[in-house]
Formats: sequence, C-alpha cells, structure tokens
Amino acid sequence: MPTVLVFRDKILPRSETFILRHHRPESRWTPAFAGAARAGEGGLDLGAWPSYALTDDGGPLAGLRFRWTGRSAGLERFARAQNAKIVHAHFGKSGAIALPLARRLGLPLIVSFHGGDATKHRHFQAWPKGGVFIRRLAALKAESATFLAVSAYIGRRLVERGFPADRIRTYHIGVDADAYAFAPMAERGRDVVFVGRFVEKKGLPDLFAAMRRLWADGSDLGLTLIGDGPQRSLVEAEIAAGGP
Repeated sequence: MPTVLVFRDKILPRSETFILRHHRPESRWTPAFAGAARAGEGGLDLGAWPSYALTDDGGPLAGLRFRWTGRSAGLERFARAQNAKIVHAHFGKSGAIALPLARRLGLPLIVSFHGGDATKHRHFQAWPKGGVFIRRLAALKAESATFLAVSAYIGRRLVERGFPADRIRTYHIGVDADAYAFAPMAERGRDVVFVGRFVEKKGLPDLFAAMRRLWADGSDLGLTLIGDGPQRSLVEAEIAAGGP
C-alpha cells in the first residue's frame, strides 16, 4: 500500500485519538508519522507504524529550527525512506509548518482542519502573534492540494477565511459504534455523563451550574464525570462542596 506521511507538530497527544481513527487500518494508505517533537510519556501509542520527530536526534533546537525555516535533512530522509506519496498535516498550524517540507519533497499536501484552527480569531491575527501559520497562510491557501474539514460548518468557516472552496472537502471522522456494547434502555440509570478532558474549553463550570439548577428544581438526575486534566481540582472541589 502507498504511504502517507502524517504530519503533526507534536506527535501525538493523548487527546488526539481522532487522528489515529482518520488513518485506520482498513485505509488503502499506510501511515508514517512525523513531527517537530513528540508528545512525551502521555503520548499515544503508534504501535508498529513508523515515526520520526526532529527532537529524536537533534534536541529541542532542531524542532524550533524546522518550525522557523522549514528545512530538515533528517525529516526529508525519513519521508523518502518511507517512500511517502503524499503529506497529510493535521490542524492548520501543522499544515503551515509542513508546507516547505512538502515543497522540497515534491509531494501534494493535504491539511485537515479540526475545529478551533478554523474558527478561533487568534489563529488569524497578524504576525508575529499568529506565528508561522499566519506567515505562511497565503502560500498554504495557494499550494495545498486539498483541505479536509471535519464538518460542513468548518468548511464554511474556511471559505469565509479565504480558503478556495473548490479544494475544500468535508470528511467526517466517525466512531465505530459496533465496537461498543450498549445497555437496553430499561437498564440505564438517569444520569448525565460527561466524557472528556478536564480543561477550560470543555465548560465544566457551566455543566455544574446547569446541574445545580436542575437539582434545585427537584430533578433526580445524576452526573457522572469520566476524564482527567488540569481542572481536576475544580471537579474535586465541586464534589467536596456537595455537587455532582
């Protein structure tokens, strides 16, 4: 099977299982993962798939140098050794970082936009605040072969940002529901279930406030939280205060 060089600035944080789902085993492309750095001990297990990060043999400065210049002999050797036929970068910033690499390899570049990289204004603010993404944004729009949007909404936002509509494709990254066992309705409790990272953007304080209003109105709904993260202390404080 042909190889796709999957580029992510940092390969691969634990929260980015959706990238692995994108490159699932039944795909007709074999992934090889590349990035400026690795996510560390909390990173995802890539199994037998080959991977290379500039920091593997060049230290932190190698990753910074590549982000700025777009040049890395080691990364180019890795891509050629894998006989990569295409570069697929996940998130807009990673696309901008990978653009010079795709040029030097003479390979088409696909960039997947997953959400905030298309919607958050701070990513599109003038350089230097916008960093490498804003510096290479015009070239990214002009040179990328395809932009994948995870929803029609994200695709519309990319068009509003000036990305070429004729090169935007909607690509849903779904979950195989057959891999999970579901209890019959009669066996299910009356619970609200939160599954996700305990981080600010997930809106845990809003969830707690909503549940408190429901309980004040006499609701017997329970709340189950599944996850972990930097706001764990907030969750524990809510529990200690008699919340969920």
